[in-house]
Amino acid sequence: MFSGASPRSYGLAGSIDLEGRVVNEQDVARVLASCDMPDYGDGREVLHAQPVNFALDHRTGLSDPRGQMGQELATDMHMLTVDAIAIQNLAHCVKRCDLELAGIASSSYVSALSALVEDEQELGAACVDLGGGTTGVSIFMKKHMIYADAVRMGGDHVTSDISMGLQVPTAMAERIKTFYGGVYATGMDDREMIELESDTGDWEHDRRRVSRAELIGIMRPRVEEVLEEVRSLLDAAGFEYLPSQKIVLTGGGSQIPGLDGLASKILGQQVRLGRPLRVHGLPQAATGPGFASAVGMCLLPPAHRMNGGTLTFRLNAILCAASNAPCAGSRRTGDAKRAKFRRCGVSISA
Repeated sequence: MFSGASPRSYGLAGSIDLEGRVVNEQDVARVLASCDMPDYGDGREVLHAQPVNFALDHRTGLSDPRGQMGQELATDMHMLTVDAIAIQNLAHCVKRCDLELAGIASSSYVSALSALVEDEQELGAACVDLGGGTTGVSIFMKKHMIYADAVRMGGDHVTSDISMGLQVPTAMAERIKTFYGGVYATGMDDREMIELESDTGDWEHDRRRVSRAELIGIMRPRVEEVLEEVRSLLDAAGFEYLPSQKIVLTGGGSQIPGLDGLASKILGQQVRLGRPLRVHGLPQAATGPGFASAVGMCLLPPAHRMNGGTLTFRLNAILCAASNAPCAGSRRTGDAKRAKFRRCGVSISA
């Protein structure tokens, strides 16, 4: 599970001639290889590369074209890249713990897998994963992720504002945010006082009290700033053109009281808190929005299967196409690039 690292989304397209034959797995691999790889720059790694749509002649919206006949097969693919150094640091840390890294997935992607209902994934919805250091945004359409990005702010920035505003340690600021935080102040909040402790041991000298309204006044500007950045990302992605425009909030930061109401005002859409939906028997402590990404990792392998069997393809064809080298004779270039992709756990699947 991975978040941040300046994600960038790319839309790829490719097509091949079938000459009236029945589509098989080799044809699907060829059409994926026909997609033009963009120049995403040095120091970037591919985190996700997945076909989001297949079209056979004039029939579009196919999830699995195998077994059907036509003259032309086309596909649309979504590719997500991130900073390579972040991936390498994470892989190195895991390796030093004597563990093997099976793969990496975007946290906003896996959160959406567990928190979005079927209609939201089909008709269009955005998952906003409010983490500690970053806030991830993913957009789903036709049960596929079609866009992903991130805001370089999260719950830790709210905690930092509380720490500086109230002049308390970060650990105490996190505790105050968890127990007394919010984004809407009422008349009662002016009278509700919060005791601030100190680590010096001089309780008489260091004791202070602040109102909950003062705490909310510190938290709300930062939360509004995060949501404004999220709105900018959604506008840039053309989210308003989707048939359904629901927004689901996940992550530990989404549990701030009143955040869903504030998000509805700023984002102007239907907003709800997302919880893990597709895993039964979870303990009560693991059913909140903060566990959406962890549960989504458990759902990741089934999400990469198509009806009628697993449809997973090696990246050999695409890597050869990207390097303009024939597949059979591109062992040095192809193997190096495959190893590079394999470190990220990348697979091309529907």
